[in-house]
Amino acid sequence: MRNKRGANESNNSIVALLFSHINGMDEGFNQIKQLQEDGIHVSICPDESIRDVFTNEELLQRTGANELISLDMLEERKEEFAHFHIPITPFSLVGELLAFNDSKKSIKTLLWALMKGKRVSAASNGADPYHDMWEEADLHHGTPLLKRKMKAQLNELKGYGIKLVNEYKELRKLCEKEKAIDAKKVITATDIETLAKRNEPYIQVTNHTIITPLAKDLLREKNIEIVKPRGG
Repeated sequence: MRNKRGANESNNSIVALLFSHINGMDEGFNQIKQLQEDGIHVSICPDESIRDVFTNEELLQRTGANELISLDMLEERKEEFAHFHIPITPFSLVGELLAFNDSKKSIKTLLWALMKGKRVSAASNGADPYHDMWEEADLHHGTPLLKRKMKAQLNELKGYGIKLVNEYKELRKLCEKEKAIDAKKVITATDIETLAKRNEPYIQVTNHTIITPLAKDLLREKNIEIVKPRGG
């Protein structure tokens, strides 16, 4: 199910992978709506876990997304998307990613995106046991050990290259920074310092990108990898 758009428009668009959550999906839906309102092209891709809960029409209506694609369609078109985002993150998803459970299509796609050097981000509040949403749902009575384990697993995702965002404004700021850096034809030391402060493990460039000598030195010093998409 697709809407018409220009041939190159999808190159900088986001695909949002939707997963069922114990606290409902409203927060994730609202996040996608906000992205749309800010002029960011968003395609949604529902996991099998919510196929029995919402129809395609309901998902499009609730999110206001530009299009809905299946996991099989995403497998065919995954090269098109620059950014893979999880608007609401269940605990089970964190565990499956940490376990490299690529027998599941959605996990396989996310692992591919990470290994490919694509941008991958996730809203952390759905998997953060200390977030206010759990107290509001009266699901904050777990033991300290249980909560620490959950929090530690969530933080481990950062080392995999997944950017965790707590609020929408952080996601929006991330998109703006990425767009600004991607638009550059010359990468300077200042850009690398920015990436280092954000703990980014890689920088995407094209065959036409110029990296200054000082920036190259900083890339080695900060252990940031240079990634060139297929076709440069």
